[in-house]
Amino acid sequence: MTTPTGGQDNTPEPGSPNHPTTPPSGPPTPLFGAAPPGAGGTVPPYGPPTTGPTGPWPTPPAVPGPSIPQPAPPPKKPNPLTRKVGIPVWAIAATVVVLIAALAAAGTPETGEQATGATTAKATTTQAERQSTTTATAAATTASTATTAKPTTTAAPTTTAAPTTTAAPTPTIAAGKKLIGKDVAPGLWVAPGGSGCYWARLSNLTGRDDIIDNNFGPGQAVVEIQATDVAFENSSCGTWRPYKAPASPKASFGDGTYVVGGDIAPGVYSAPGSGGCYWATLRTFAGGLDDIIANDFGTGAAVVEITADVVGFTTTGCGTWTR
Repeated sequence: MTTPTGGQDNTPEPGSPNHPTTPPSGPPTPLFGAAPPGAGGTVPPYGPPTTGPTGPWPTPPAVPGPSIPQPAPPPKKPNPLTRKVGIPVWAIAATVVVLIAALAAAGTPETGEQATGATTAKATTTQAERQSTTTATAAATTASTATTAKPTTTAAPTTTAAPTTTAAPTPTIAAGKKLIGKDVAPGLWVAPGGSGCYWARLSNLTGRDDIIDNNFGPGQAVVEIQATDVAFENSSCGTWRPYKAPASPKASFGDGTYVVGGDIAPGVYSAPGSGGCYWATLRTFAGGLDDIIANDFGTGAAVVEITADVVGFTTTGCGTWTR
């Protein structure tokens, strides 16, 4: 019989005392070393079957094998989650007392709101009392100051100096440049004139674009100085005086400017004329072209009707005008 590799052949020979021909009672023995229930010991890892095609075989005797020590199981570690910790009874009681005190202090939400409102009202009342106290203190201080302040002494009124007297404009105008309002008063002025009388109303004293209106000619001169004029200048006109109408109009007149209704009366006038006779009826004596109502220039005899609505009449080079 061949011995299995890695084991020992313990099979008895047929007909030996260890090989009975009658099968044993009970359950068959497992093939690979596991003992049946209730049997002690172990069997060899290898062995022949108890039954086979050649007939029944006796059960081999149990051979004790080597004892292999088994390692001891590791000690169990306590689970930190399930470990029981001993808490003193006094600590639990103290915790309960603290919780009860905290709940009593917190109170219900309504109680907290009421406490907050009471605190706010108290703070508002305290602030109002402080403001009232401050106001009362300030009023008392003001009253005390007003009571103790000394009355101020009123200074004696100062004497107002008498205004200086402005020199009145002169009643006449000589040749030269005169300031309006200082040297010359506005109004209607007349001068005897001469062979070449020149006058001009001025808007400034720079000498540039200063002439408002002007005139040049022989005979009597009449001008109306405006309050808006800055200055008045003249030459070869004689002495200027404020205009005053004569007692009666002239019956005849020569070259010059005349006041209608004062120097001459309205009516029809004629003159012998000459090589250059010029005349013009006037609405004012400002000296501008806008003052002319009507005019004429020619040779020979001249005839003109001076109406009552005419203010002035001027002529030159026509000879003597008669009515």
